[in-house]
Amino acid sequence: MIKINLLGADTPRASRKSRLPQVNLKGQQVVIGCGLILLASAGLIGWRFYQLGAESMQLDADISSAQQETARLHSIIGEVQKFEQRRTQLQ
Repeated sequence: MIKINLLGADTPRASRKSRLPQVNLKGQQVVIGCGLILLASAGLIGWRFYQLGAESMQLDADISSAQQETARLHSIIGEVQKFEQRRTQLQ
């Protein structure tokens, strides 16, 4: 047999809602988690930006030194060609 309780007066007083506002900690945890992810992402982007800047400066320095070396070698090649021309003339 099924019993149906139509009287709702048997609820204890302790289960009543209090007058204080309820704090939902799950929402705050989500906000804090998203904030930490945002900060970590910004830190990673900043670090990568710094690394790319340093790498760019190093590559610029390498290119500059390579260009100086090329200019030096062109002058040496010119001298060698002059010596080769003199040698062929003398022979």
